[in-house]
Amino acid sequence: MSVRFLSMCDGTKKGEDIIDDRDSVKYLIGEGIINAHKEPFPVDTTAAKAPVPSLRYLELQLTTRCNLKCGHCYLGEPKKTDLPLDGALRIAREFSDMGGLRLIISGGEPMLYTRLKEFWK
Repeated sequence: MSVRFLSMCDGTKKGEDIIDDRDSVKYLIGEGIINAHKEPFPVDTTAAKAPVPSLRYLELQLTTRCNLKCGHCYLGEPKKTDLPLDGALRIAREFSDMGGLRLIISGGEPMLYTRLKEFWK
């Protein structure tokens, strides 16, 4: 249903011609998933084929550093090791090139990654 709906949002149809659930449309507009235009605004809605191999989600552990002692932690005692910046950037770039959807930054505590500002640039 959602793929069909979004593919119909090609800018050539009025919202009420696509779906009669106004609450869903308001939600989609509010979340920035779709936009409402007063005049036709045609756009290409074809999706590129995912490359093979394909990876949709990736949890990237930038560091094992942590300033907490959570009882549920599976990492054990903090070791104070960081992923080298060039390696982190290469992984993020390769993930993007593979059509990745969501990069989850993790660790230890990712805010303690010594090169975090450089990684985000």
